[in-house]
Amino acid sequence: DFPEAVSALVVMDGVSIYETLERANWQFAKDWWHWFFFAQSDKAEAAILADPDLWYPCGRTVLGPENAADYLAATRNPEVVRGMLADYRAGLEIDYEMDKADRLAGCKVQCPVAVFWSAHDDMERLYGDPTEPWTAWTKRPVSGHRIMSGHHMSEEAPDEVADTLLLFLRGRLPWACPLPRFAPSRTTESSAHAHTVNARLFTAAPGRRTGGALAYVGALVIIASGTYLILLDN
Repeated sequence: DFPEAVSALVVMDGVSIYETLERANWQFAKDWWHWFFFAQSDKAEAAILADPDLWYPCGRTVLGPENAADYLAATRNPEVVRGMLADYRAGLEIDYEMDKADRLAGCKVQCPVAVFWSAHDDMERLYGDPTEPWTAWTKRPVSGHRIMSGHHMSEEAPDEVADTLLLFLRGRLPWACPLPRFAPSRTTESSAHAHTVNARLFTAAPGRRTGGALAYVGALVIIASGTYLILLDN
């Protein structure tokens, strides 16, 4: 919608909701039935809050203690759960129709696009080459990289994610340059590395303040929501 405002797009472990639903078959419904259940928000909210660990098990070793604490608090907060479920509902009720309208109108992503996918999740099983579903949506060729991890890529393979992001963005965003790696200190190695992914990525442009590692890094705003990492040149 605003191509002049977006310098680059990195999609992590995902395809557009239009492609997901148009390609869905009984196997997808079997494995991803929770998408359709979560869109029934009232019923899903009651089920999740009754047993959060059943619906959202927490990999404490992978996430590290600080991230795990945030995760556990979120999945027990009714407002957070309600918001998460609203995202599923919007995907089926709103986003699909918007994607369909864009497809019919010939609208395409103008900026460079890269797709990262986890080797140990199901993207390859569902789509073969996970970059292929994006080719019809972009003006330019789509870059792709297989990350040796499960779905939580930045926690399980932080250095590979950071290095791959830098390789893609360097030259496209002139202020993108690596910071020195730093050793874990007060957190476990896994948790510290998860923060390192973002803290390593970019130095602040002159005159810009720096902020929280996971939300605002130098001149880059990072919005992470499951499958999408949106990079906004601030």
